[in-house]
Amino acid sequence: MTVGALNWNINGSFVINGTVNTSSTYAGGWFMALNTLNSWNLNVGQNATLKVTTGGVISLDAFLTGAVKWNFAQGSSVLFNNLNPNQNVVSLAPGLGSSITMTDPKVVTFNTAGGSVFSTTVLTFPITISGSGLRTHSSSTGYTFDSTYDLITPNKGTITPTSSDIWYRMNTGTLTTFNPTLQVTNLSPNSYGSDASSIAAGKYISWYQPLGFQLNATLSSMNRTFNVSLDPTLTQGTPVDGSWSSLINGASTETLVVGDDRAQNPNIHVLVKMTQNNFPNGLQYYWVDPTTKTTSQLILNSALQIASITSDSTLPSWIKMTGAGSWYTLTFPTDSGLNIKANNSLLTQTNTNAGTFQYTVANGPS
Repeated sequence: MTVGALNWNINGSFVINGTVNTSSTYAGGWFMALNTLNSWNLNVGQNATLKVTTGGVISLDAFLTGAVKWNFAQGSSVLFNNLNPNQNVVSLAPGLGSSITMTDPKVVTFNTAGGSVFSTTVLTFPITISGSGLRTHSSSTGYTFDSTYDLITPNKGTITPTSSDIWYRMNTGTLTTFNPTLQVTNLSPNSYGSDASSIAAGKYISWYQPLGFQLNATLSSMNRTFNVSLDPTLTQGTPVDGSWSSLINGASTETLVVGDDRAQNPNIHVLVKMTQNNFPNGLQYYWVDPTTKTTSQLILNSALQIASITSDSTLPSWIKMTGAGSWYTLTFPTDSGLNIKANNSLLTQTNTNAGTFQYTVANGPS
């Protein structure tokens, strides 16, 4: 009987679209220990793709005492997805010299319907992040992939609204094991610290390149209603002489969600531009800064900077960061953000679209 290495060299796109039954009939999962394989070398090349969905565990002790080495190259996309609610993705200890090495892949994701991604029996299998570094997203809940096996979307939000998700900005370094009593993490500059045990117990772990800076329209709520009265004695009333009223606040809070996960600190600014005023003779629009209360009139098709986000440690109270830079939630109370002035040429209106405004995120502090 010939004994040798198992070598997988992926330089294109290789997808195993299995089911919960795939590789599940044998207790050892993917490989039967037939004493014919003494090591496993898995190399996913530059910009290559390996996406594997099965119902069986990857038992790393199936290679006698040989090493298991997985290497994921620059720009590669990798998924190990387990559908079996009674299995981990990876279990048991391979031979000495085993490792996972990630050198600037696009994304490497482990996901499971059962247990945790890595069993506590996974020893001698250190994970090394080299190159420019990778972000981390871990969740207590597994992700349900569709037939496209899109690996980017799960890292744009929490896995479910109720899942406990953990995020870290870009790191390099090594995790020695996922066994909670033996675990050592040597990551820089963002150590997992007390989160290490929760990440180890996660059903979803993804290391990935930053998604960049963006505006999240789904999470934002920037529509604002204004109540205007033709009674000049009211706070929101218009003067009888046709002049402009005092500043009229909005009826509800505005929320704008942006993100910048590219580096160790954000480096973006946010702009607003009025693209349409449906009542130019009766309404003027103003932007009120939440901190200084400075009022700036908005001019048609002229952009105004409304926020600069360059440090997580110096954010004003109205900006909250979550997801290690994935989201910056800008909250504008009724007396800030978009406000108006009106005059008595404004005819009676009910729930009428009075203007259109464009919000954008740009690179740099200003």
